[in-house]
Amino acid sequence: MSRDSRAQLIVESVLPFIETHRKFELHSNVQRPYILGVTGLQGSGKSHLASALVVALTKNHNYNTIEVSLDDFYLPHDEQKALRTHNSSNSLLKARGQPGTHDPVLLKSFFDQFSDPLAKNIWIPSFDKSLFQGEGDRLPRSEWKTIHCHCPIDVVIFEGWCVGFQPCPEIEVERKRGEALQIRHSTEPEKIIANCLESQFSTTTLGDHELVDLLRVNDFLRKYSEDFMGPQHFDFMVHLDTNDLVNVYTWRMQQEHALQMRKGTGMADEEVVKFGTVLSIRPDYPTDLPRYLTPTGERFTAESYPMGKKPGESLQRLPYQVDNMGEQRSQTPEEKVNSASHLEDPESLMKEKLEDVDYSGAATKSDPTEIALVRKLDMRIMPTLWAMYFMNYLDRNAIANARLNDLEKDLGLEGSQYNTCISILFVGYLLMQIPSNMLMSSRKIRPSIYMAVCMAGWAIVAALTALVKNYTGLVLVRFFLGVLEAPFYPGALYLLSAFYTRKEVATRIAILYSGNIFATSFAGLIAAATFASIDGAQGLKGWQWLFIIEGVVTFAVAIAAAYLLPDFPLTTKWLTEEERILADARIKRDTVGLTPDKGAREGFKQAIRDPKLYLLCFMQNMHLSACSFNNFFPTVVGSLGYDRTITLALTCPPYLVSGFFGYAIGITSGKYNERTWHITGCMGAALIGFIISCVTLNTPARYISCFLFASGAYAVNSVILGWVSATLGQTTEKKAVSLSIVNVVANASYIYTAYLYPKSDGPKYLTAMGSNAGFAFATIASAWAFRIWLMRTNTKIRRSGDESKVFYAY
Repeated sequence: MSRDSRAQLIVESVLPFIETHRKFELHSNVQRPYILGVTGLQGSGKSHLASALVVALTKNHNYNTIEVSLDDFYLPHDEQKALRTHNSSNSLLKARGQPGTHDPVLLKSFFDQFSDPLAKNIWIPSFDKSLFQGEGDRLPRSEWKTIHCHCPIDVVIFEGWCVGFQPCPEIEVERKRGEALQIRHSTEPEKIIANCLESQFSTTTLGDHELVDLLRVNDFLRKYSEDFMGPQHFDFMVHLDTNDLVNVYTWRMQQEHALQMRKGTGMADEEVVKFGTVLSIRPDYPTDLPRYLTPTGERFTAESYPMGKKPGESLQRLPYQVDNMGEQRSQTPEEKVNSASHLEDPESLMKEKLEDVDYSGAATKSDPTEIALVRKLDMRIMPTLWAMYFMNYLDRNAIANARLNDLEKDLGLEGSQYNTCISILFVGYLLMQIPSNMLMSSRKIRPSIYMAVCMAGWAIVAALTALVKNYTGLVLVRFFLGVLEAPFYPGALYLLSAFYTRKEVATRIAILYSGNIFATSFAGLIAAATFASIDGAQGLKGWQWLFIIEGVVTFAVAIAAAYLLPDFPLTTKWLTEEERILADARIKRDTVGLTPDKGAREGFKQAIRDPKLYLLCFMQNMHLSACSFNNFFPTVVGSLGYDRTITLALTCPPYLVSGFFGYAIGITSGKYNERTWHITGCMGAALIGFIISCVTLNTPARYISCFLFASGAYAVNSVILGWVSATLGQTTEKKAVSLSIVNVVANASYIYTAYLYPKSDGPKYLTAMGSNAGFAFATIASAWAFRIWLMRTNTKIRRSGDESKVFYAY
């Protein structure tokens, strides 16, 4: 049977297990490749088979497959010499090949790479057998093969003569040596081989060695088996055998002769025979494992070790009997019980461990450790960010309530000067957002300290607004307030996306955004209480006290935030080492098209080159344009005809309802990983509210419309921003920059929408409400356009043949 035919038969057997393994690993904390072991006698064709398997899996099935040989893990030449010196009486350790002549530390660290979520490269050592007259030596690390982790390894084929072997009990080694001594009559190489053949592969050469030396090598094998090379460390084992032991020596000699011709050095024939002693002490596979002899003299057995099996548990075995043409031969009923056709479906082997996965590949948490981690993150991150955002909006929008306490009159504002003061904040706000998030994602600063310092800065500026005496002063403090507030919201979104998965982030953004909503809700009550109680105290007007009080509270929150906020998943001090690794790994496994981080500038380039960014920018801009009423909400409610105190009180209920409604929308959007219908429903409700405000002056109807457009419009924010994070997060830098760009473009709407609410347009504010209705409709239309785009993209991903990819959610 040809090498390629044999490889194809094995691939057909192992393929279902690889596919199931990959589906399972996709939702585990660390994605480990499928480990396939190839073992067999010296010269049985392990390397040739391993190479053929790599070709078959890579070219025919698109699995990124690498081949690794046990031979490349031999001890360096100096350490081989030291081993021989310290074991001078043990002839088994005088040449490489036996257990004990490999580097166990190197072997274990090689396999450990695949369970390390921080590994950026996978290294494969190299050993040159031609050096030192055939004794060989390890090549310098600079000459080792390095594989970059940006292209994940799907399958590792590890071949070696004792791969998967297990040690013999000491009493068994002693018994086999005794048998060897009884049948041993000659030390000539030809007769050693003949004796082996006559005794059906009996271990005659064991008589050449002292029992203590055999047990020494057996102990090395035990350590190999326990640490990195026992069957429990592999997902699938293929064993190659031959019915003619003479062929083993012949093939090995042919290899050494070729090496001598190619490099002028190699083992002599006598050394090959001594090296072949390894065949004699080889522990056999379980006697109940069927082996089949083919007409070509080949026989091989495949064993599958399903995920989750432990040493000693029953294994799925796949025996094959093939002829020269590669056709499977008939089997007895007893053989069929073990045949591949009677194996349990590979999917069922993983069924209990597979998580609940939706249409986009996003998984529902089931691991108690992960659930506990998320709960811990929620207890630290969410209250802190919520409090910061609450104060952010109080400070920013205090001017809207101050307007009702004669701010314009006291500062001598005329015409559209108040509107300009509203707009100028967003000029500073927009200028700083993208550089700020690029700085955060560069990891050159700690987000916890950076955001806390910025908050302390805007607290001081907000309080200093009380000292403003004219229009110019108000414009300046509003501009710098925007500059210092700019890092918070995109930074908060970036932090949430760095710690929460796609299913989780929409709910968290909804909770965060409720800080804005409740701030707007309670701002009127806080202002009413301030104006009623201390207006005129210490010679300061009520609006001045409002800025001072809110600035002081903001500064206190900033101090607490420096200790409570996280930094990055792998650097947050209040997480344990295990929690940090889990926090990082679970975000990586949930990202569509994850690629290595390449720096803030490259992240900016990646973001602006992605056309999906621009449709998301338009969608969020239309949404926030529809939300422009928030800076004028007291004015809009004031059009109902009530006095100042009642007007401020009436601003509260619509926002309270909006907060709870937005939270509910965030939960359902995250639970079902759905965006489009949520946006359609919410913005549809807002659209109705805007239309009511346009067509009637009926007080109850207009007040009900406030509930509709406030609840509907605000609820959409978390959905869209969650969509941005999930769609444009291939690298952390791209995610950070994308969130800031979308936020910048969206908040630019506040610059021009501020001029839609002149006092002369009251009480209907027809221009503003009509425009808002158009903005709401545009938001819905863009959401559906984006849905169609992502559906088509997912179709292309599926057609690519890689079923394990994470898909875009819509």
